[in-house]
Amino acid sequence: MEDHYAQGIKKAETLRSLGVSRSTYYGWLKRTPKASAFNSILALTEVEARAVLEKKQAEPHLSHRRISGVLRQEGYSISPSNCYHMLKERGWVWPQPLR
Repeated sequence: MEDHYAQGIKKAETLRSLGVSRSTYYGWLKRTPKASAFNSILALTEVEARAVLEKKQAEPHLSHRRISGVLRQEGYSISPSNCYHMLKERGWVWPQPLR
C-alpha cells in the first residue's frame, strides 16, 4: 500500500482496485497491535512478582490488599489490583466475606 502511495497512486484507488472499502482498511489499521501496548509501565517487574509470590507462600492467609501493603512498606511499588491479578491467575484468591 505504501509503495503505491510513494509512486503517486492514491490509497483510495489502490483499495478500490483490491475491492476493499476505505473504512475496512482504516479499521484494520486501528486494530493492528502496537509494540508499546505490550510494555506497560504499570506491569510488575520480575523482582516484584517474585516478592508477591514469596509473600503469599510464606503467609497464605494474607489477602492481596494486605500483601500489597506489606510489600509497599518494604520498598516495592505494587498496587493491590496488580497483586490480585497475579494471584488470581494462579488460583490463590478466595472470596472475601462481606461485613
